[in-house]
Amino acid sequence: MAGWRKRARTFLDGNSATGFRYDELAAILAACHFVLVGKSGSHRTWRRSIPGGNVLRITLVDKGSGEIGQAYVRAMRHLLNSDSAIRTEIDTHGTVD
Repeated sequence: MAGWRKRARTFLDGNSATGFRYDELAAILAACHFVLVGKSGSHRTWRRSIPGGNVLRITLVDKGSGEIGQAYVRAMRHLLNSDSAIRTEIDTHGTVD
């Protein structure tokens, strides 16, 4: 199993919003075919188009060190869990299309 997939499952199944760093969450987003589309100061916006012309978008803060704020972690967890295609791919194949 790919390391990002195991970390993604732990992230999606967990309740804790602490202990996550930007580079870990960015790796999960990149593996799920999100693309970094914007930078404003320390804020990074990731985007992924999904069927039907919809777009999933998440913003994280890259402070350079330390943990991501809990509100950002919860928002990312909610967004990824809300898209069943992403969740299914992480749980089964490990390659998100």
